[in-house]
This record gives sequence, C-alpha cells and structure tokens, in this order.
Amino acid sequence: MSTQSTEKLIEGNWDQLKGKIKKQWGKLTDNDMDEMEGSYDELVGKIKETYGCTQEDIEKQLNTIINGFDFNKIKDVVQNSVENIKEKSEDVTAYVQENPMKSVLIAMAIGILAAKFLRNSSK
Repeated sequence: MSTQSTEKLIEGNWDQLKGKIKKQWGKLTDNDMDEMEGSYDELVGKIKETYGCTQEDIEKQLNTIINGFDFNKIKDVVQNSVENIKEKSEDVTAYVQENPMKSVLIAMAIGILAAKFLRNSSK
C-alpha cells in the first residue's frame, strides 16, 4: 500500500484506527492522539520522536494495522444505521398521518418546552 493511500485511510478513519495505533505504540498518550487529530505526518513524527523508529518501519506497521482493520464492518454498521433511520422515519410519517391532531399537539408541547429551556439556559 502506498504512503499516500495509507495516509488517506488513517486521516479518514482516525476515530476507528486510533485505538489500534495506540495499542501498537503504547507510549503515545491520549493527549498525543487528540493533538494529532488524524494527521499522518504528526503521527509518524511523534512515533519517530518517541520510539526512534525509521519512517519505513512505521509505514510497515501502519500498513499492517490498516490491512488488519475491517472497513467492511464499519460500512455495514453505517448501512444498517441508515436503514434503521429510514424505517423509523417511515413509522413517524405513518403515525402523523394517522394521528394529525395528536401530532400537532405533541409538536406544540415540544416547541414550548424547547423555548423554556432555551430561555433558562441563556440566563
């Protein structure tokens, strides 16, 4: 895998990969990981600084982490979530169509409560 594609995968999937990266390089602190915010260059630099590894060794280990990561699982979870949201949206639409007055009253009550909450939070 090229350095450029590794870099894009890390930066694009930072939240999912940072646990695996931290497991590989345990001296990296949570603060280090937060400061990097997915920056490939900062990650490689910090690993070099902390461990004295070469760029080549770091890239090999990062490729091993990425190749062992199941991106299809993440894709499946996202697709299932989208399907669930669509299903719930259809359920809400059907409820509103079957109970228009009740739905209007619920929406009004939510609006009133939100207004009170916002007024209290701005004080």
